[in-house]
Amino acid sequence: MKHQMLLQKLALASVLTALSIVIDIMFKMIAMSPVFGFPFYAIPIVLGSILLGPIFGMMMAFIGDFFGVINSGYPYLPLFALAALAWGAIPGILMRKHVQPERLMWAIVISYLLASGFNTLAMMVHYSVQTALANLPLRLLAAMFNGPVMFVLIRDLYRRMAPIYERYAIPLKHEPTS
Repeated sequence: MKHQMLLQKLALASVLTALSIVIDIMFKMIAMSPVFGFPFYAIPIVLGSILLGPIFGMMMAFIGDFFGVINSGYPYLPLFALAALAWGAIPGILMRKHVQPERLMWAIVISYLLASGFNTLAMMVHYSVQTALANLPLRLLAAMFNGPVMFVLIRDLYRRMAPIYERYAIPLKHEPTS
């Protein structure tokens, strides 16, 4: 029975990771910049972290980040993976079995801040301090739009995924319906 549950979790993690890779490549093609991106690739990662836990979330984030970058044509710079790992770990740590809108909001805010901090550090190391600081105002402005959009999408997708995680017997405490 444990092997069947693990196989179901791996299948769900694989599908969510593949979706993350597709979203990442698509937005990298839109941005056309190695130093500015959109965090929407993190939506399936956050869902996986909530549903499967932070370990699965971090594995999904690392694999998704690696293949998303490799397939986009940009060189893989490992320090940028720290941002993806924040998206994969924090929601699973903060929300495991306690999925409520307020917790989701805080998980997104904290993950976004950590991911932005890690990306700023990576830009300073891999490019220059000037590049990192020049992009910071634009990235902070984008966060004011991206964060709420991500919250609404993740909240609604989580609710719509109820039949999936109930079917696979992934134990969760459901948020009250409003």
